[in-house]
Amino acid sequence: MGPNAQAVLTAYDAFNRRDWDTAMAVLDPSIEWVQATPFPGSGTFRGVDAVIEHFASEGIWVAFPDYLLEINEYFESGDRVVLIGEESGTSEASGVTVRMRFVHVWRVVHGRGVEVLELAGQSHPLHVSAG
Repeated sequence: MGPNAQAVLTAYDAFNRRDWDTAMAVLDPSIEWVQATPFPGSGTFRGVDAVIEHFASEGIWVAFPDYLLEINEYFESGDRVVLIGEESGTSEASGVTVRMRFVHVWRVVHGRGVEVLELAGQSHPLHVSAG
């Protein structure tokens, strides 16, 4: 595993542990995070503060307290790291469990993410079940 993949995977491990400081430390101050998904609030977020504000406003970790990002495969080439995985969580309010695939493409410079493209599909869940 190269250093860029290691940096990105460290961030995902931190996200899953709710260790926000470690997760955000991997982001370059001038990061551009593009959430190209059908979810409400999707868009382009520039700078660490905008990314933090976006994730906080999504409330996904509140609505789905067990929300996880599972990396199934990753590829590293030069300054790019591509992650293929599944995100999942169970709604605290309804008990419904949702799993869906995602692809995230990172550009990493000097060990920090400068660009992230997030692709996921609400319309193609792998699994939805009532608790």
